[in-house]
Amino acid sequence: MKTRILLLAIIALSLLSIHACKDKDEPVTITSDDAADLVINSTENATFGLAAQLRTSSELFVPYIDSSFCDILQDSTLLKYYGGMSIQYNYTFQWSWKILCCCGAPLSADVDYTSTGNNESSLLSSTFNGSGDLLATGMESFVTEFTFNGTYARSGNMSSKVRGKVAFDYNLAMTLVNVKVSKSSYLIQSGTVDFSLSCTTSEGTTFTFDGKVLMSAGQNCTLTIGEESWSFQL
Repeated sequence: MKTRILLLAIIALSLLSIHACKDKDEPVTITSDDAADLVINSTENATFGLAAQLRTSSELFVPYIDSSFCDILQDSTLLKYYGGMSIQYNYTFQWSWKILCCCGAPLSADVDYTSTGNNESSLLSSTFNGSGDLLATGMESFVTEFTFNGTYARSGNMSSKVRGKVAFDYNLAMTLVNVKVSKSSYLIQSGTVDFSLSCTTSEGTTFTFDGKVLMSAGQNCTLTIGEESWSFQL
């Protein structure tokens, strides 16, 4: 009887040891779906992503589109907070902008900003630092849209709440190419954002993803990474 009990105990311990080793050896894999979740989170209005930051940039520099403000640096500190049921965010922004002129006439707006903060949704939570370096053209009164070109960068950590529930550090670099913003609604009308995303797990494994976000009328967007694509609205 004692021999049988001892044998069962050895078998049980062996099974536990095999299971523990299997869990330990399973690497964390960051998928393109995880990457898409992060890029969308960084772009959409609901999380005060890039789309909302372009709107705020426009709202800040529009009152200064006048020859009397040419080449005069302006700045502002903005606190952005939202505590909804499905989305929450809390950010501090340091914004600066300057109207650039030619022959005394406003030609473009040079916009720079940095931010710190965090957000959370049903898909993920993230704490990060961000920065934007943008140039907006279309200051002329007869033009109906501002055209933004420049870069937006965001770095921090993300914890996914879906699929494998992975956690990782990341660096996201986005390049804006002719992103057009309506002067009346400050909503994005069209444009392209190219991005490069580098994600590093706690084990030190790095995953990289390159892709683009194509923006079109009606706030409709298509995100592509390789042969895969995701549709979302700003």
